[in-house]
Amino acid sequence: MKYFLLLTYLQEKVSMRTREFFSLLLLIPIVLLCLYTPQVYKKIQSILNTGQKDNLTYLVLESTPFIKTFDPNFATPQEWKKYGIPFYLGERIVKFRLKGGQFYEKSDLKKINGMTTELFSLVSPYLIINKQYLPKPQKGNYRKSYKPVIKKKKLKLLSFNPNDVQKQELEAMFFPSSIIKSLIGYRKAGGVLKVKRDFLKLYGVDSVFYKSISDSILLPEDLLIKKKIIYSVDINTGTLEDFKKLSGIGEVRANKIISYRNKLGGSFYKKEQLLEIYGIKDVYNDIVSQLVFKDGSIIKIEVNTVSYEKLATHPYISYKQARWIINYRKQHGPYTSIIDLLKIKTINEQDLENIIPYLSFRK
Repeated sequence: MKYFLLLTYLQEKVSMRTREFFSLLLLIPIVLLCLYTPQVYKKIQSILNTGQKDNLTYLVLESTPFIKTFDPNFATPQEWKKYGIPFYLGERIVKFRLKGGQFYEKSDLKKINGMTTELFSLVSPYLIINKQYLPKPQKGNYRKSYKPVIKKKKLKLLSFNPNDVQKQELEAMFFPSSIIKSLIGYRKAGGVLKVKRDFLKLYGVDSVFYKSISDSILLPEDLLIKKKIIYSVDINTGTLEDFKKLSGIGEVRANKIISYRNKLGGSFYKKEQLLEIYGIKDVYNDIVSQLVFKDGSIIKIEVNTVSYEKLATHPYISYKQARWIINYRKQHGPYTSIIDLLKIKTINEQDLENIIPYLSFRK
């Protein structure tokens, strides 16, 4: 019975102590709320009166003092967030530093896009900038070093020939150094300016600059175009020099024409045969009107007396056909007409159509 009474007494004591402890814990936030309620109320009332409702997010952060300070040139986005700066804005500040940006004064922070006056006022009391670790500040953009703009001198033009004018003379006329270098290099490479507009070929010369100096250039506006003399050549009697006078025909092509003419037996029977020569097709339309072809100038092949060697080298007869023609003549005697050639199996009508203008059946 005694033990029961003692246990009951101890339970009551512990229960009382527990209630006192939890009552004390509940009392602490109530006391803090009572202490800060007037300040918070005044701040809310001030913000509502000025219409700056967006700043309510940072009200508690501003009301609660931070003792720790930090350098904006080294802070992470997480550290910025502790002082009321949104995380995305903290990332933007860090990216600015990674690209070479630095904060030399607190006010430099205002240049960051999104850093409002309210956010700057919120965080500026805790900023400390250690300038001994910063590079020497540059004027203008922190990430770029701009060269001073050099004002161009006005040209003092004198008449000059660009093919022999000296570098010193151009410098005295205040020509840009890049254009002087381009002109000298062009001449050293063997270039010659023939007309005024050739000056535009130089690197760095645009139409505006050319127009400003064109009157001072001692060159003609245009070259006199010589009247082209049109030659005519007999396709079957023309010489190497005659063919070279034709448009687009040089020594190589002229030699090809004469060589092919010799293979045909010494003559063409129509102008279109030139198309069979390699390299003539490209210029044929330019020269066809200058070619003369006279009827009766074809050199014939005496089929009854011609040798195998001469016949086999003709462009329109193969070696095999030439051998059959000679063998047929030996076996059956002289040819009397084209019909006799058709008796040879290796020769068809298409072959004869090409060769027949050259054949003579005289006995």
